[in-house]
Amino acid sequence: MFHGTFQHTLDAKGRLTIPVQFRDEFADGLILTIGLKDCLLAYPVAAFEALNAKLRTLPSADDSVESYRLLLVGLARRCNLDGMGRILIPADLREMIKLGQEADVIGQDEVLEIWPAKTIDSIIAETRRNSKQIRRRLAELGF
Repeated sequence: MFHGTFQHTLDAKGRLTIPVQFRDEFADGLILTIGLKDCLLAYPVAAFEALNAKLRTLPSADDSVESYRLLLVGLARRCNLDGMGRILIPADLREMIKLGQEADVIGQDEVLEIWPAKTIDSIIAETRRNSKQIRRRLAELGF
């Protein structure tokens, strides 16, 4: 399980150091992809396979399902940690989310999100501004 926020710098080759406490989760490699938000998603292989299996149960003729599958599965890359605990983030994925040399790595339960630096600050501020609506909706959902 992933939690916490960490700031990291990509090297000149586009490699990102995975926080030490998460490396064991990626011992068998990871799947790096893009989701519906402007960030990259790093899943342990087993978690990605479970998510993809669930996605396959949805109707493939549905445009939203197909669009999500295109992002999540079609852009997915299998990566392995190098000896220093880094992954190489392909240039096209970095460009899609406008990832520069600085990144925020955020644990979100079963997935790590990789954001361009400081992007998360504005998302947190907006979330706090909308806290009443969010609390209301969570209550509607039984949380």
